Amino acid sequence: MTDVSAGSPVVDVPKVFLVCGAGRSATSQIAKHLHDGGLPMGDNLMAPSPANPHGYYEDMAAVSLNGRILGAHQVTWSTVEEPLPVEHLEWVERLRDYIHQRMAAAHDGPWGVKDPRITMTIAYWLEALAGYDVEPVVVGCIRDTDAVARSLQRSERMDRLWALTVTHHYQQALAGIAGWARLRT
Repeated sequence: MTDVSAGSPVVDVPKVFLVCGAGRSATSQIAKHLHDGGLPMGDNLMAPSPANPHGYYEDMAAVSLNGRILGAHQVTWSTVEEPLPVEHLEWVERLRDYIHQRMAAAHDGPWGVKDPRITMTIAYWLEALAGYDVEPVVVGCIRDTDAVARSLQRSERMDRLWALTVTHHYQQALAGIAGWARLRT
C-alpha cells in the first residue's frame, strides 16, 4: 500500500510484531489474539500446559534462540536484570536465519513472535531485523506488578520477593524499549 497524503509516496513495509513483557503479564493472551486475527506467530508453537491451558503462542525456534542468547550472557530468564547488549554477533546471524525463514513463510507480509524473554534480548532482535525492509513493532504487555508476581509464585514456585524483583526488572526493561522501537501497551 502507498500513502501519498503527505505529498510524496511512502511505501508501507511489512510489520514484525515482537510480543514481550514479564512472564505472566498476558503475553500469551495478546499473542493468541494476534494469531486468531490472522497474524502468523510461527510454525511450531509451544504446546499448552496446565500453567497455560490456552497456549503460549511461542514459536519453539524463537524460544530456543532466546534461551541460547541468554546462555551466551550466562543468565536465565529469571536472573537477567536488564536488556542485554549485542556482544555475540553469531546470535544476530542465527536470528537473521530465523527471520529469513519467517519472512518467506509469511510471503513477505506481517508476522509475529512472542517470548517474554524478548524483553531482555530486544537489542539482538532489532539488530537482526535491521537487515530487512520491515518495521518492528514492539507489543509491550504490562500487568499489575503484584498480580504478575503472584502468578509467578504459583506457576514457577518463586518466593514473593524474587517474583517481585523479576517482574520489576522486566517492567523496567520494557519501559526502556520505548526509545528503541514503536511500543504498544
